[in-house]
Amino acid sequence: MPVLILSYNKASQGAKTLSTAFSNEGIPVTRYGPGSPAVTALNGRGTYLEQTVNTMLIKWGNIRTPAQPETCKKTLMLNFGDTTRFTDKKKFYETFSETTVPMPNPFTRAVDAQAYLQQVDNKRPYLVERNVLSGHSGEGIRLLTGGDIVTPSAKLWTYYIPKKYEYRLHFVKFANSDYRSFVQVKLLKKGLEKPEAAIPNRYQVRNLDNGWVYGPRNTDDVPEAVHAAASVFIQSAYNTLDFGAIDIIYNEGTNAAYILEVNTAPGLASSVTGFYLSCFKEMYNNHDFTSTKTKYTVAS
Repeated sequence: MPVLILSYNKASQGAKTLSTAFSNEGIPVTRYGPGSPAVTALNGRGTYLEQTVNTMLIKWGNIRTPAQPETCKKTLMLNFGDTTRFTDKKKFYETFSETTVPMPNPFTRAVDAQAYLQQVDNKRPYLVERNVLSGHSGEGIRLLTGGDIVTPSAKLWTYYIPKKYEYRLHFVKFANSDYRSFVQVKLLKKGLEKPEAAIPNRYQVRNLDNGWVYGPRNTDDVPEAVHAAASVFIQSAYNTLDFGAIDIIYNEGTNAAYILEVNTAPGLASSVTGFYLSCFKEMYNNHDFTSTKTKYTVAS
């Protein structure tokens, strides 16, 4: 079972962790970053992949590749569609906000976001301004309330929705709309020394800088609304991903869940690494490599 991991960033920790997991199983694996021979070949400027028959190719993050290179017809390829609609948050909201996928309402024009802020008070956050469309870990986020002035250069604002919990649901999609999932929940680190006054938005922006980390969650403890929201996204006709990690917030008062974004190169703890490894191995073992199709099948 040879594996090639094509990573958006050669230093991606998630790609390294997944590569190590394959190696520990005795599975030959090679990891490439942008500009590598493998990526160059996928873009039609080389012949490197002509010999990748019976190989699993995993695209980790938004690295530019064609959807189905002619040289890879007998290769199992994962996430080789266009992933910019997931990695660019403006495109993500423009794509899915008009569907049945539950997500905060967006503004994509500064004038509309500013007009909304003029109608609300200053007692709590009302909008989340995103100044970095491809950022992670809360990069470029600014919370806005009534009376605030939006940043003219920003491209996306979304309603701020109060949350009780924030989850990350990892999924791997098999054939016939079947998928497997693994859920993590954001937890405040124990023994945090920073006083609350030093981090005024600790519970509104739950990232590592504010003391939050992901921990595994028993599926039985996850609200059904969270699973339902994820299912709508995963089975949407606009979701072309074979795997990913969905960030979901849950409002206990309304028993409603909302999707914030989807990650195509998520961070991997040991427990979730095992989830991906198990799913990818099952895909490979059930794939018909004699077919000219690049998609996998699942044994009945």
